[in-house]
Amino acid sequence: MALAFATLPLAAMAQSACTLPVQPFCSTGVMGPDKTSGALRCESDIEKYIQDLEAYRGCLDAARERAGERIEQAGRFRECLKDGREDCAFNSRQ
Repeated sequence: MALAFATLPLAAMAQSACTLPVQPFCSTGVMGPDKTSGALRCESDIEKYIQDLEAYRGCLDAARERAGERIEQAGRFRECLKDGREDCAFNSRQ
């Protein structure tokens, strides 16, 4: 039973972890001596970075939505407990 409680936070974290993509090094203003091929590669890296940022934003939006739903669920559970009902249930893993 203790093992189940210990793994719950990890499972919840894995479902909602959003990772900020790493900014391409070339966009920091430091370019190598081969500017032509470096610029082409940098352009490709920036395009991928933009796609990764869009995916990151989508992940954050989804996590925000899930958090809002869980807040509502927890509020309903709290009200059920306050009412003294015995059929109260709150499953945050849904």
